[in-house]
Parts: sequence; structure tokens; C-alpha cells
Amino acid sequence: MAKINIPDERFNVLCDIYKKIKVEAQFNITDIAGLVRGASEGKGLGNAFLSHISAVDGMYHVVWAFDDESIIHDEGDVNPIWDLDIIHTEMIKKDIQHLDKWIHELDVFITKKPEKIYKDELTVLEKVKEVFALGLWVKDADWSTTEIEWLNTHSFLTAKPVVYLVNISEEEYAKKQNKHLGAIKEWIDTHGGGPMIPFSAIGEQRCVDAGGKDDATRADYEASTGFKSAINRIIKIGYKALWLGHFFTVGET
Repeated sequence: MAKINIPDERFNVLCDIYKKIKVEAQFNITDIAGLVRGASEGKGLGNAFLSHISAVDGMYHVVWAFDDESIIHDEGDVNPIWDLDIIHTEMIKKDIQHLDKWIHELDVFITKKPEKIYKDELTVLEKVKEVFALGLWVKDADWSTTEIEWLNTHSFLTAKPVVYLVNISEEEYAKKQNKHLGAIKEWIDTHGGGPMIPFSAIGEQRCVDAGGKDDATRADYEASTGFKSAINRIIKIGYKALWLGHFFTVGET
């Protein structure tokens, strides 16, 4: 797990004005290994992956979208749409497992004690079941304030916000061209939408290896190589997706 500072030009200006010790906003990023088809039934890392996902507030979904003969893909060929479909479907399947259990327990409660509070919760969960039947995630459906309050008590995996990071080659990133980007964008738009950010993991690693670990040294690397890091954009958009309150304070330490 890595603690990441949130870049914010407004914060830097305030620090220059007030000359105080800087305490930056942060969030934690945990690297979770990929998911294979059948994970909801325990294949691959299966339940371990899905339990890790349940502990986070949002997801960066990294999509591999370039050919590299040195890397073997689980499905054989590089096909980002397959990868997107696998994650999308397996997450729904895992949520359905929990959903069916919760609905069964509520049915038992209502049989013994038919109180309105149980019936209201059951109504919301039945609506979730309809959403899954349409192939949608919880986050992509329309919910009332009361329904959201019930949903928050169940921590559905598919209720979490997603930012899609499309990993392309250095050459493609420099040219801003990749044969899969159009299809990936179309898939995202038809599956609830969300931010999509092309980037080059190899290029970013070269930048870090060359010393580009902060804004100043990263700018030097970019000026000397022409590479434009996407790291700050990735961090900012990921932080924004969490819908957290954001404010600044200044005072004596």
C-alpha cells in the first residue's frame, strides 16, 4: 500500500503565502492482482481478490491495451474488452452471492416478524437484483436518498466508483494513438460511464527511475525527454471520484 499526496496548485499557493508546515491531503493506493474468469467461484486469486476489493472505497481499473510478446495473457490474446467484461461480470456474480443470502435472511425475518423496516430493505434488495439482471452495477442505477441509505449498509462491490486506466505502449502514448481506445471508450459508456485515462506504465517507470518522483524532478525529465507524465492527472481524477469533502486550513502548529 502506498500513501499518495494529492497534487493541488491552490494548496501550493497558500503554502507560499503563509509559510507554514505543509500537511497535504493523501489517499492510500493498494495494488491488487488481476481477476480471472470464474473468480467469483474461487478460481485464481478469487475470493482473496474480492475481499481486498471490499476493503477499498474506489477502484483504478488498469486495462492492458498493447501487444508485448514477453507477457503472456490469461485469455491468450490481448483483448481489453474481454478483460473489462470479466471484471464487470465477476464483480456482479460476487455481489449476487451476498444479495441472495441477504434476501433469504430477510424473508425469514419477515415471516417471523413482518415489520415495515424489513420489508423496506427487502424492496431495495429486490431492486438491486433487477439491476444485476440488466448487467448493470449498483453504482450505475438511479437510487433515492432512502434507497442509498439501505445500500450503504450492505457494501456492494459494484457500488464503488471506478476510474479506468488504459495501459498502452510508450510509442502509442507519445503519438496519442492506440487501436483499442475507441472500443474501450464505447464499452465504458455503455456500462455506466466513468473517467478513462490512457497512460504508459513503462514510460512512468522510466520517469521514476530517472528521479522523477516529485513535480519538480518530473518536470525536468519531461523537458529533457518530451514524455508527459499522467501521474498527477490519475491521482486527481481518482481522488475526485471518491466524492470527498475538500477544504484548506492554516494556523499555528
